[in-house]
Amino acid sequence: MTDEINDVTAGDGLPEKAPGKGRVRVLPAIVKYSGSGKTAVVLMALLVAALIVATFYEKQTGAGSVRRNFYGAWWFRGLLGLIALNILSAILHRIPFKARHVGFLVVHVSLLAILAGGLVTALWGSEGEILLRDGRMTDRMMIAGDEFYAEDESGGAAVRLPDGEGEKAWAPGHALLELPSGKRFVLVDYFSNCQAVPVFLNDAAAERNPAIQVVTTTEEEGKETGRSEQTLATNNTADPYGSHVVFWDFDLNVGKAESEEEMERMFEGMGAGPGELTILLAGDARIHAFAVEGNIGKDIRVSGAEGFSLRMVESAPDAKMTDVVNEARARAREFPGSASPVARGARPHAPMNPALKIRLTDAQGRSQEETVLAGGVIALRAAEDGMPWDFSYVMLSGDERRRRFLMVQGPDERLHYKYVRSDGSTESGEVEIGKSYPLGFDNLFLKFTEYMPHARMEIHYEAAAPRMSGNRPCMTVRVESGSEERLTVVPYGGKESVAFEGGKVSMEFRKRTEKLPFTLELVKSGGIEDAGGGGIIGRESEVICRAGGEEARKTVRANEPLSIAGYKVYQATPAQFEGEGVSLLKVVRDPGLMIMYIACAALVAGIFLVFYCRRFRKEDATCAK
Repeated sequence: MTDEINDVTAGDGLPEKAPGKGRVRVLPAIVKYSGSGKTAVVLMALLVAALIVATFYEKQTGAGSVRRNFYGAWWFRGLLGLIALNILSAILHRIPFKARHVGFLVVHVSLLAILAGGLVTALWGSEGEILLRDGRMTDRMMIAGDEFYAEDESGGAAVRLPDGEGEKAWAPGHALLELPSGKRFVLVDYFSNCQAVPVFLNDAAAERNPAIQVVTTTEEEGKETGRSEQTLATNNTADPYGSHVVFWDFDLNVGKAESEEEMERMFEGMGAGPGELTILLAGDARIHAFAVEGNIGKDIRVSGAEGFSLRMVESAPDAKMTDVVNEARARAREFPGSASPVARGARPHAPMNPALKIRLTDAQGRSQEETVLAGGVIALRAAEDGMPWDFSYVMLSGDERRRRFLMVQGPDERLHYKYVRSDGSTESGEVEIGKSYPLGFDNLFLKFTEYMPHARMEIHYEAAAPRMSGNRPCMTVRVESGSEERLTVVPYGGKESVAFEGGKVSMEFRKRTEKLPFTLELVKSGGIEDAGGGGIIGRESEVICRAGGEEARKTVRANEPLSIAGYKVYQATPAQFEGEGVSLLKVVRDPGLMIMYIACAALVAGIFLVFYCRRFRKEDATCAK
């Protein structure tokens, strides 16, 4: 019985047979002990422990991180290599083979084949994503990892960045790459999270672009108790809403006028008083104010927003908050909620809370309704919720006027202002640098510290808080060309360039991409409706695929992938995604998959032979019935 068990398993205490009994008597110690059962148990225990830890790690950090730090790590691959060595040694320990070893051989060779299939996929397989938009085509997919790419007139080159954060992998002074022209690129610094900071410089050669540095302070008993600084500019390419600041009941704007008449019109349009709807447009300092009374049910055209119409649908003297219907939209609003009219008697002890429902309609007839509360502000960003609005802020005044401070650069390039208080009184004149302007409420003061008639904007990058959202990694790179040097900051996903005497050099810090042997073009994408009326249960994309001179139109779904040129293309857009005209596809090339399928089938057959066919367990036995 002992001999029979030892023939089936890679036992450690295998009985040595006398010469001529069919067993190789002398084996290298490494083969004997590396193929033992005890070694197999230890290795399998380590593998199971690693997989358990990896499972919890993936829940915390995501699939990409676990692939990099576990399944792609040298120690994990080394562990799989030791398991393969253990299996191979167990096979060699059975030489010369006999009929009773067939089941044992099939099981162990199948296990080796499964590992080999995984190795083939790791070496020659690929996996990535394609983000397609309507009417656009691509033959590249985004793959794991990042790269630094540089190009000049002599050609381009890329270097893959180390997995993980750059500051942990590279120290300052690391040479990134060198182009055929001899230009060298050296890493000076790396930030895993940085923010873009617009810096304005006065340049007499630049176009008119009034910018002013504003300091807002709060004071009590003549002492400063709070302070904030910012720069407002009429043309701010980094922030289309950078020409104005909107507080809860106070607006601060800066703009320019080409004539005295235009400047007067801008000051006159600062609003008629309480009970008005105010709209501020991106990149436009003009104030568009419309009285609510007399405009309910009428379409209103907003100058500067051609192609759109606005209608005041209904107003309510009192309103209450209702449940947020669209959480994604609510998070994008400064005012997270909606309102509906209710009878005054429902809230007898609450203050009056006027509300106005508005409807925006574009040139294609698409509409969107929003509710604005008095004193509240909503922001309608461009292309939000699939709608092409580019209104910066929409506000409703209640029993009092909104306080407004408007600065306008006249044709003489001097900066004039007009301040409208809540009681309707006004103040106007020329802005004086260094003067403190009391706003008359909440102990607030405005002070203007610098005025730039011809502001030129530069983008600087600086380190940000590690978990501050909306920022991205960036690297500072020194470009060396002979005796010349240039220093520049390259943000992730951005493109920067520097000029030398011999020409321009461009640089990119980007996601790695891989060229595909086919091209995909998105025709349309949309949701798959549940036949039982349960809503959207998935997404599908209709694409045109081109490969080898042939063209075909196919539909891609999550469980119905497209097979083309050795690749499989899956639909990866989440079912709850509400946008149109965009599709996320997952692309996989797995050359070792068929090897593993065959090996798994053989493994099942081998286990059957070992446990159920006595012919392959003892020479003179017959197959168990």
